[in-house]
Amino acid sequence: MKKYYFFALLFVLAVSCKKDKEELVIELSHDHIYTFTVEIKSFWSAENHPNYFPENAHYGHIVGISHEENNLLFEENGNIPSWLSSYLDTENTLDFTSYYKEFQEVNKVSAIVDEAGMPATENKTFEFKTEGYNSKFSFLAKLQPSSNWFIAGNNLDLDRLTQKNRALTYMLPVFEAQNTIKQKNDAPLSIPNGAVNTFAVITISYKNSEKINSKD
Repeated sequence: MKKYYFFALLFVLAVSCKKDKEELVIELSHDHIYTFTVEIKSFWSAENHPNYFPENAHYGHIVGISHEENNLLFEENGNIPSWLSSYLDTENTLDFTSYYKEFQEVNKVSAIVDEAGMPATENKTFEFKTEGYNSKFSFLAKLQPSSNWFIAGNNLDLDRLTQKNRALTYMLPVFEAQNTIKQKNDAPLSIPNGAVNTFAVITISYKNSEKINSKD
C-alpha cells in the first residue's frame, strides 16, 4: 500500500510540474484581441531638471503602434523616418497615421495610437487594443519646446502581460533625432550630481481580452 501511495505521489508531482511549466509559457493568443492600459508618469519639473525646464514645458502628441517586427517605429542609431521628421518639425501626426495604416492593412500593425500630449508636471493615461499576433508596443512623445528631442519606449513586450492585473513599468530614455536617432544624456538634459536622467516612466497593464469571431 505504501508503495502505491509513493507512485501516486510521484504522478501528482509530475503532473503539477508539467502544469507549472505550461503556465510559464506566456504569450498573447493570436485569436484574441487584448486591451492594455498605459500610464505615463512624468518626472519633468524645475526641481528634477533645473538645467532644462523651459517655460511652457510639455510633452507633444503621443504616437505609437502595436507590432511584431522589431524597431518598426524607429531604430536607435538608425535613420530618421520621414514621418518622424514631419512630426518633430510641426507635431503633425497625419504622416504618421498614413504611414502605419499601410502596415495595418497587411496585419503588421494593430493599434495606431495618437493621443494628445500633456503638461510636463502631469501624467497621462490611455488604452489601446491589439490582436495577439502583434505583441510589442512602441511609442514616443516630443519634448516641447525642443527641436528634435523625444521620450520613447521601443519594442516593449506585451507577452509578459497576459495575466490579468499584471503591470510592467519601464524608464523612458530621451532620444535626439539629428542625422540619426541616438539616446541623449548630456547637457542640457542631464541633471545635477550625475543622477539618472529620467523624464518619465511608462506602466502598461493588461485589462481584458476577447476572442476574435472567426469568419466563415
